[in-house]
Amino acid sequence: MSEPSYVTCRCQQCDGHIEFDINELAAENGIVPCPHCGLETMLSKCPKARALSNQATHETYIAHARSEPATEKQKAKLRYFGCTWDEGVTKGQAHDAIDECIRLFPEKEAEYYARPATEEQLARMREILKPGDEDPEDYAESDKPLTYGEAKCLLEDLELEERQKAEEEFWREIDGVRRQIDEDGPARKSAGSKEWFNKWDRPSEVEAKARARLAQKGLLNVEVVVGYAYGKIIINLDARTDNELAKAAKILNIA
Repeated sequence: MSEPSYVTCRCQQCDGHIEFDINELAAENGIVPCPHCGLETMLSKCPKARALSNQATHETYIAHARSEPATEKQKAKLRYFGCTWDEGVTKGQAHDAIDECIRLFPEKEAEYYARPATEEQLARMREILKPGDEDPEDYAESDKPLTYGEAKCLLEDLELEERQKAEEEFWREIDGVRRQIDEDGPARKSAGSKEWFNKWDRPSEVEAKARARLAQKGLLNVEVVVGYAYGKIIINLDARTDNELAKAAKILNIA
């Protein structure tokens, strides 16, 4: 039996401190009555408990991913090493077999990455580079064609840059929506109330809770946008009428 490991988290209702043994936390006992206000609260909102929960989720995901069928790329690499496999080989089995081949035959692994880039790699690079009027050959050394390894590294960099641009565009659109809400009004802003959301909640979690609270009161047409400003949660509301807006602000305790 493990030694008790006591941690403290805050009640989602009254913000009071609750101490409990993290080793005894499980899905069936994660919601308890607060010893201060008597209302139910979720112990998993504790940062350490959340970290453990995330670790368990990650381990479950890894186990699930390893049990999936091996990919065609994995089979192609096993074939390159001269390996065969049983019907129904999984991703995890193929991964372990490839690692063992690399360990036993490092020169073969070097040859694998030194071979010419595949047509699939070149096609993907052309797709990403097309807006800038660039070509994969522009990244090759002198007159040498791109190798598989070079193309792999370049694709990783290009796809990362592509994702970053997409994220920047997404946040620009979000900022535009928020500015529009501010300009169109009427709108209210506040750091919110700890009575219905926890200070550890992310903006998306606060937004979901706010929408749920409004839906319970029949306010289905009130727009809610949540973000951070000056280290605080900011809640923006927009409604068709001043009456609806006032009701929503009262429900969410927004000044």
